[in-house]
Amino acid sequence: MAYILPSLDPGHRCARGIELARRELAMGEQAMAEGNQGRARVCGRRAVGALIGSLPEPPAGYGTHAMANLRGISDDRSLPDEIRAAADRLLGGARSILNGGTFSTDPLGDAVLIIDHFVLALS
Repeated sequence: MAYILPSLDPGHRCARGIELARRELAMGEQAMAEGNQGRARVCGRRAVGALIGSLPEPPAGYGTHAMANLRGISDDRSLPDEIRAAADRLLGGARSILNGGTFSTDPLGDAVLIIDHFVLALS
């Protein structure tokens, strides 16, 4: 499955983050093709982190790395429930899976959902 991010003008404030996120998604697709769900989760997380970290003015309280960004998104009550839920799923990892907790069955899809939301909100 191809995960598509929006095409942006090179001058758009999200353009660099989108390019970095595309690279992460491509690595995540390769990981999924190889059956490596854990690596795909990491790539999905890093794709979101690439976008958030590249913003000229990142949202306050979202931290400085991908996992902190996802925690900030998950806790941000001003965001739609589906965006916060996608971040919450991406936060879940191997322990969540083993313990019956929340985790993403489509980490790249969840990453694209979050990224699309922020690009649209910032356009």
